[in-house]
Amino acid sequence: MALTCVRMGGGIFLVEDDDDLRDVLVDLITRTTGRECLGLRTLAELRQRRDAVLRCALGILDINLGSDEPSGLDAFAWLRAERF
Repeated sequence: MALTCVRMGGGIFLVEDDDDLRDVLVDLITRTTGRECLGLRTLAELRQRRDAVLRCALGILDINLGSDEPSGLDAFAWLRAERF
């Protein structure tokens, strides 16, 4: 059985608090998909880039975004409230 890749429009965003991991993942996603990938560190950055984020076709969230920061689950709740 062969897998079929369906092309979707729009970019991808990634929320990851580890700077090195975020850079590597953004590069990997961009190279393998040919799409723009927006790397973000926190829920605050996600909110600041609202328009660009909501134009994306796919979001990838880290759950633990560091101590004293809202979590990826909080980011998910915000995205749902924004009808992503």
